[in-house]
Amino acid sequence: MSVLVIIDKKEKSFSSLSLEAVSYGAELAKNMNQEVFVASFGKLDDAQCTQIANANGANIISVNNLEGSLFDDALFTCIANELVSEKEANIIVCANTFPLKSIAPRLAVKLDASFISNVEGLNKDNPISIFLKKVYTGKALSYVKALSKKIILTVSPNSFGVHNIPQEYNVENFDGTKGESSTLELIERDMGEDKLLLEEANIVVSGGRGMRGPENWPLLEEFASLLGAATACSRPVADENWRPEDEHVGQTGKIIAPSLYFALGISGAIQHMGGISGSKCIVAVNKDPEASIFKFANYGMVADLQKVLPKFIEVLKNK
Repeated sequence: MSVLVIIDKKEKSFSSLSLEAVSYGAELAKNMNQEVFVASFGKLDDAQCTQIANANGANIISVNNLEGSLFDDALFTCIANELVSEKEANIIVCANTFPLKSIAPRLAVKLDASFISNVEGLNKDNPISIFLKKVYTGKALSYVKALSKKIILTVSPNSFGVHNIPQEYNVENFDGTKGESSTLELIERDMGEDKLLLEEANIVVSGGRGMRGPENWPLLEEFASLLGAATACSRPVADENWRPEDEHVGQTGKIIAPSLYFALGISGAIQHMGGISGSKCIVAVNKDPEASIFKFANYGMVADLQKVLPKFIEVLKNK
């Protein structure tokens, strides 16, 4: 028996979400006295293998015949199923990335496995079959027991971290699939803007209606750029097309858990808080002293954004 971690790489490297899954799977395998294998969709170079090994994944599987291919849920699920069978894996950890979040439940159906999403690190009392996860949009924690022989997990972002343990590694090449071919054809590939992804950002600067309009967003973007942060927005902002939909965070948008979250001109509606409750530290700026966001913020400032943001930017530039 073994623990199998499945990750997907970007063009040249792995996201923190993928490396966190590697560290989590390695620690889980250690507690179970089992081997851990890390499978990556796409051929790996030495730098990418070193990234995986340093996250405590020494046994690497490179799925080589998918380089540059379209991500096809059905096909990639079939390949994952073959990997599980070959490595006799009883626990499968999928990186909490958008592509793999679509594979995990499909794989659970194929394997008749228990599927537990967004587990919160390791349960020290029983790390093998009882897992801790967030419920009610992060307002509570629940213990969940897996009843199946096989278990599929995704790890809640920033709940376990990446444990850097430099070590030697070995790479095994794997060519899938034996059972299914893709029914999709790639017509065109658009890589979009080269910007920091919300799900991977350690710092996020987010704006709400208090920004007053899209014409004021360059200030927020400059502030975020100086911090090395990703930009986000509340639901009303996305609905009014001030910002693109893929920046919308909240219960009906993206769920994120950065180390530092700036809520600028955001009221703090419960739907928004459902998407950012995993943030380690929330800094709120709002001119309404009664805004709900101050109930959740670690630091709060009652002020006019149009006056405060230029001051923030000036301080950062001077540093």
